Amino acid sequence: MPLITKPTHITQHSATLIDNIFANNTLVHSKNGVIVTDISNHLPIFSILSYGCDRPPNDKRSFVMRDTSTRQIDELNIALRGTDLHFVIEAKDANTAYDVLIEKYKGIFDTCFPFKNVKGKEFAKMAKPWISRGLLKSVNKKNKLYQQYLHSRTSNNLKIYKTYRNKLTRLLRLAIKQ
Repeated sequence: MPLITKPTHITQHSATLIDNIFANNTLVHSKNGVIVTDISNHLPIFSILSYGCDRPPNDKRSFVMRDTSTRQIDELNIALRGTDLHFVIEAKDANTAYDVLIEKYKGIFDTCFPFKNVKGKEFAKMAKPWISRGLLKSVNKKNKLYQQYLHSRTSNNLKIYKTYRNKLTRLLRLAIKQ
């Protein structure tokens, strides 16, 4: 079954579905789609499968993310080195061996990289320091101009978007240098 149903390559004169993700298990719950961004001439696609992992609740002023600090990576390396994988070699069925291996790895991964709530200020510190509020607003405006072009696909909207994108790129490069 195809999971992507929207066009992924859009030009002024055509819109085609070129990139796709297929699945043979329709019982697994997933969220699929196309990301509208101008990083490539094809729109990126995604599929998020539901694994049923428990995420901590978060409020609107914080973000939920995994703790991926260097210390946690070191813990993962130690845990993986100490893991006995004899069951993979001894398994009679490749699918069973794979399922057990993934389950074992997922348990170690969840232990070594726990979820944590990150407050807005702490999250902002991790962002690029040269991005000001004004530049962030400009990036959002550029994205809206790109979406307008994708919906109407007129040469005028393309010209407006490209002009704005090029000016913003110059401003971002200048901000990085400063």
